[in-house]
Order: sequence, then structure tokens, then C-alpha cells
Amino acid sequence: SSLGCSCDAEIQGDLEVDGDVISDGQIYSNLVTSTINPGGFTPNFSNGNVYSSTVNSNSCIVEKPGFVRAGAMYVIIFKQTGSNNVPMSWNGAYIFANGIKPNIIRGNSNLVVSLICESTGASPVLYCTWAEDFS
Repeated sequence: SSLGCSCDAEIQGDLEVDGDVISDGQIYSNLVTSTINPGGFTPNFSNGNVYSSTVNSNSCIVEKPGFVRAGAMYVIIFKQTGSNNVPMSWNGAYIFANGIKPNIIRGNSNLVVSLICESTGASPVLYCTWAEDFS
């Protein structure tokens, strides 16, 4: 059977679908905005799949994420509005192509990291790619 809806629909909570989802519009999650203060950054993906995070620290430690789902895609935008470069380090859950991880966020720049989650639990695995210096 099928369910048709010619309207905007908002669902609070989980929705499981066995079959195809067809959309003539956008399917998205709300943008999560955050500030990265000293002491580390732990993305909580139960809040949404896309983070826009302003760095307010002299370093950025990206901790193991919370509430990831195998098969889900995520994006983190790191925004450095100051002129100084900010060193970065990553929890082992984040696996980068060829082992090349971004190790700084350049001053007055953005760093965008795209992630695909392969496994969850105590040792999640997120495959990552990144780009920087957008103009």
C-alpha cells in the first residue's frame, strides 16, 4: 500500500520505511549551529545531520560523535572568523582518505567535512572527506 501527501509534513521522532521514498521536494534535517569552546567538540547527531560550528578556541579537538546511525550522511562546517590558524585533532572514529586529516582551520576560513557512518556503538566508524578555503 502507499501513503500520499500533497502537503508539508513534519514528523517528530523516528520514521521507518520499508520501500522507496520519493520526493518532488527536498528532504533535509535542520541546520544545527554551535560554538566550539575550549575543551573539545562532540557532535550530537540526534540534533541534525548538518552542523555549522564557529570556533571560539585556540584549538579544536573533535571527539567521538554521539547518536550516529549506520548508513547516515553528515556534514560539519567549521568556521574560523578570527585571523589565527586553529590546530585540530580527531578522535579515531573519523577515518580520512589516504590518512590525510585536516590539522588546522585557517584564519578567516571555513573547513567542510563530509562523513558517512559505516558502524555505530562503542567504536563508530565514519569515513570522511574534507575541503577548505572557499571563495
